Order: sequence, then C-alpha cells, then structure tokens
Amino acid sequence: MNKRDIASLMLAWAVLLVILVFLLFPIYWMVVTGLKNNMEAYEYPPTFFPRLLSLESFRSLFVENNQFFVYYGNNFLVSAWTAAICCVLAVFTGYASGSTTGGPY
Repeated sequence: MNKRDIASLMLAWAVLLVILVFLLFPIYWMVVTGLKNNMEAYEYPPTFFPRLLSLESFRSLFVENNQFFVYYGNNFLVSAWTAAICCVLAVFTGYASGSTTGGPY
C-alpha cells in the first residue's frame, strides 16, 4: 500500500469513529444519567461521569413505581397494531399498483 491508500484508509476510519461516537452517545448518556443521583442528574452544567454511582433510580423504577411495565406493555401493543395496519395497507397498495395497466409510468 502506498501513502495515499493509507491516508484514505485512516480518514475513512476516522469518519467512521466520529459517526460511531455520535450514534452511541445517547445510549451512554441514558446509562450514565441512570447511575447518577437525582440532584446530580439535574444540575447545570451536566457531568459526563457520575461522582457517586447510585442504583436508586433503577430501584425506584422497578420496585416502587412499578407502572413501568404497564406503560411498556401499552407501548408494545400500540407498536404491534401500527405495524399490522401498515402491513395490511402495504399489501393492498402493492396489489392495486401492480394490477393496474397503462398510465403515465
């Protein structure tokens, strides 16, 4: 490999790394915010690393306020019905557009 190929390969890897960091940052932020206590989660400017690790928010979510699973089930139900309706409409639309003859296209 010559120097130009190596430089282009390094540039491609650098661009991919920037895109990867950009895409994974929200997941990192959710996990880190979940590990902070309530005061640190809302302070300004935000901290990128928690000062004290706390699982209190997860315990509160799953034990004290266990409506989370009801909301999650509702979300799953709405998503499933939406996907089913979209599939049915796509089948009818595909059949109608495939069975027509002539037209501008």
